[in-house]
Parts: sequence; structure tokens; C-alpha cells
Amino acid sequence: MSKRLVQDRSDTSSGGRRPNDAIVVELPPLLAAPTLEVGERWAIRVLSCLRRDSRRICGGWPGTITEARALLADDLLPNLKGESLEAFESVGHLRVARFLYQSARRYWVRKGSRNVETSD
Repeated sequence: MSKRLVQDRSDTSSGGRRPNDAIVVELPPLLAAPTLEVGERWAIRVLSCLRRDSRRICGGWPGTITEARALLADDLLPNLKGESLEAFESVGHLRVARFLYQSARRYWVRKGSRNVETSD
């Protein structure tokens, strides 16, 4: 069974969907869990930086697929071993980068937009 991440298409705060929003990405569970974690940490870092700088958290996810690819290479790939590394090699860089991007974006939509007023 694979982990499926589907974009939340109801958020139009960034002026509509971007091309990556329509892509449903599935990854094997051994790969999905660490990729989801890296994506959520990315979103948390961005949210923390904005809060630290007293900037407003609003609009669509500011990250890019290019940044997701860099995180994949720097944060995810060096930590994969054994079966999870084999799973990565079988699905390819772009698919994993899209999953990472979408996990960060979903976290942003869930946590960022909810905390606009409260900034906890």
C-alpha cells in the first residue's frame, strides 16, 4: 500500500491552482513518511522565519519545486538507507520532490492560515 498525497484544491488564495496542485503523488510508505517529515519541517521553518520577522502569514505556499529538489538532495537523500533508498530509486527524483512540495504546502495551508490571527 502506498501513501497518497492529494493537493487541497479548495485554497485559491494564491490566485488559483498552480500546475503542481493537480498532480496526485503516491509513494511507498517507507519513502512517504520521511518525505512528509522533511516537507513539514520545511513549512515550519518558513512559518518560523516569517513570525520571527513579524511578517504576515497569508496567501499561498511560497515554496517552489526547485527548493523541494534541493531539500530532497540535502535533507532527505543522505538519510535514506536500505529499502527506503531502493524505493526512492524506483520512483524517481521528480515524483519525490512533488510529494515533498505538496506535503509542505498542505502543512502551510493547515497551520499557516489557521494561525494568521493568533501567531502562537
